[in-house]
Amino acid sequence: MRCAAWGTGYATEGSRALIAKGFAEFDVQRVVASTMAVNTGWILTIVATPDHLQESQWPSIGRHS
Repeated sequence: MRCAAWGTGYATEGSRALIAKGFAEFDVQRVVASTMAVNTGWILTIVATPDHLQESQWPSIGRHS
């Protein structure tokens, strides 16, 4: 994404839609996302889908299994 689009919610919205479609239409059982610890924007996008988040290596955000 272009820098101008960062922080606008586009990545979160797109991620949620793709995850929902995968579970609903393609029998997806698990989604894995990762990033470098310095990429806080993507970390926030990953944990913005808490219905599907099972664990997080970032103790202060997300749920743990």
